[in-house]
Amino acid sequence: MRLLALQFLVAWPALPRAARYVIEHWQEWDGEAFEIYGPAAERLSGEHPLAATLLLRAMVAFALSMGRATRYRYAVQHLRSCEQLAAAIDDWQGIDGHEGFLARLREAYGTKWSFWLLLEE
Repeated sequence: MRLLALQFLVAWPALPRAARYVIEHWQEWDGEAFEIYGPAAERLSGEHPLAATLLLRAMVAFALSMGRATRYRYAVQHLRSCEQLAAAIDDWQGIDGHEGFLARLREAYGTKWSFWLLLEE
């Protein structure tokens, strides 16, 4: 249901509402539906970088937590986008900034060597 709501708000377009929706439910995005998260993050990135970052982070976390090595290259791209978007975020609304998120990823998934090697390229 959340995915349909996100998809509707982004397509409408009601980007401020979509951004609020993403932020309000930031811990509930699982990152699996990359075909919805990716375009939504792209649309939100200009005016709503925190919401875009949260969707990108969900896709990164999903790829790592599920061991989806085929998605690691995309996850690295998403993480790099998060780093760029972080410069435009003034208010993290109590959510970890980029360095905090990266530290949590390293702690939880430090053994996913292929991912970290791709990130260092």
